[in-house]
Amino acid sequence: MGAAWLPNSREFVFNSETGTNYGLWRTAASKGAVPNRLDLGIAAAQPTISRLGNRLAFAVIQFDLNIWRVDLKGPGKEPSHPIRFICGAPAGNMACTPLPLRRSDSALVS
Repeated sequence: MGAAWLPNSREFVFNSETGTNYGLWRTAASKGAVPNRLDLGIAAAQPTISRLGNRLAFAVIQFDLNIWRVDLKGPGKEPSHPIRFICGAPAGNMACTPLPLRRSDSALVS
């Protein structure tokens, strides 16, 4: 998902993942170099480096376990904004308030 050279052209930063463990690594561009993981504490990807080599920008990968829905308004029309339909937070987690489950005819599902 991405790599970026440092201005000295002797090192680069790349992202790698194993399962859901995304991260950025920095290594020398020489045979036998051992990459060092950048401990950012977040799932980072798509690195880019400033021209001076003193700043690193990257995207954050987030996993959303909620189920979302949009209302389709017909061909050629924009759908509604996404609405959280089912909360994916673990039981007891206050991250989201469970929403009542409804059928397509708007009746509550028991």
